[in-house]
Amino acid sequence: TQENFNKVSSGMPYAEVVKILGEPASSQGGGALGFSASTATWQDNKAQITIVFLNDKVQTKSFSSQKPAANTP
Repeated sequence: TQENFNKVSSGMPYAEVVKILGEPASSQGGGALGFSASTATWQDNKAQITIVFLNDKVQTKSFSSQKPAANTP
């Protein structure tokens, strides 16, 4: 939800984000030269949250609402 998204702040550790949002629907990442980077996505039929982590800490985050199709009954 937007409310939970607002609880996530820059620099927050990955484990703390998971306590707020639960396990991500998908994640991907890698590392080199002592740095690790990953992107995790939480999604349901109403919204999507994407967070980029650097060394397991929040760097950027985005929230988007999933709008129903115009022809949905």
